[in-house]
Amino acid sequence: MLSRWSGWSLGLAGMAAIVGGASAGCKGGNEASPTRSAASASARVAMDAAACPARHEELPNDGQGEHQCFCAKDAITGNVWGSEIYTPDSSICAAAQHAGVITAEGGLVTARSVQGCPSYQGKEQHGITSANRDSSEASFYFPANGNGRCATTGPCPKNSKGLSSESLSCSCGSIDAKASVWGTDLYAADSNVCTAAVHAGVITTVGGPVIVKRGERCAKYRGSERNGVTSRDWKPLEQSFYFPEKADGKCP
Repeated sequence: MLSRWSGWSLGLAGMAAIVGGASAGCKGGNEASPTRSAASASARVAMDAAACPARHEELPNDGQGEHQCFCAKDAITGNVWGSEIYTPDSSICAAAQHAGVITAEGGLVTARSVQGCPSYQGKEQHGITSANRDSSEASFYFPANGNGRCATTGPCPKNSKGLSSESLSCSCGSIDAKASVWGTDLYAADSNVCTAAVHAGVITTVGGPVIVKRGERCAKYRGSERNGVTSRDWKPLEQSFYFPEKADGKCP
């Protein structure tokens, strides 16, 4: 038979167990789930980010090349030129929705500055309609949904004599590494465009998109061996071309 003190002790132990269990239950209920924690972290980042300006060109020119900002729902307005890659006077937030980075409710975006393109192709997607545009000195895109490459207009011409404008975005197929190339960084106009692109380091022999620009007249063109392609020296020539990704178009 249990004594009075024994019964009293067991009663206290039972109450302690109940209180302890309740405390444990409360603690478990207050602990944030991983999903809630991630959402809270995202919310905190969004609160810390500055509001996006109306256009990309209004971001600070601090040399970083990449900026993060927040698009409020009512900021998704304004003109957009391009698709996946946009002109700097495009609305950041409207372009972000066009690219599928955010929805019509807004959100946090990361925009990156890149070189300009010969042209920009507009289209309707994700509830935003963008427009076509001619060349621009600079561009921007969203790394979350883009690669920063200019839209191609078709296969590259054999040489730059086939350029119909000052600049062209085109695509190279398989490369003939033995095709004729004259010059380094700046190439004589009758050089093979795609083979010169390999020489310049813009693409590999697999091919890919390139931007070609007309260059100035040079008194000479210096040959060299690069990336498995050998270019040769050449005499003065009225026309030349270069790849803005790798060179500035000035004579050697």
